[in-house]
Amino acid sequence: MFSTFAADKLPVINTNDSSNKVSAWKNSSVVAECFEKLKTNGDYINKILDKVYGTDPEKRPVVQVAFTVVLVYYVLNPKKEHIKIKEEILQRKIRKYLVCFCKYLKCMLYNIINNEFYLFRTK
Repeated sequence: MFSTFAADKLPVINTNDSSNKVSAWKNSSVVAECFEKLKTNGDYINKILDKVYGTDPEKRPVVQVAFTVVLVYYVLNPKKEHIKIKEEILQRKIRKYLVCFCKYLKCMLYNIINNEFYLFRTK
């Protein structure tokens, strides 16, 4: 994550840093800008995933991708006071991500099937 945002000068933070230091880090304009870029530009999360799991999306385990996405969003989210996340919260967020991902895949598959069916009928 830090190397992905190196050009944005995202300062490194440690999970053992004091709550005051974490709060100052989370409330900095640099972290806010990086979080906004993460939310609005899929290239950033893809670069992070590339560094963690390699550049072939087919070889990325879906649960580990969900874990990484949830963790990065949580760490950079200025609304969250901490950079540590409780295991039960992490698990809940991963399950939510996986449900959304599965719904997205079903919608994509439905659209592909319907488009192919439409193309087949019009010929």
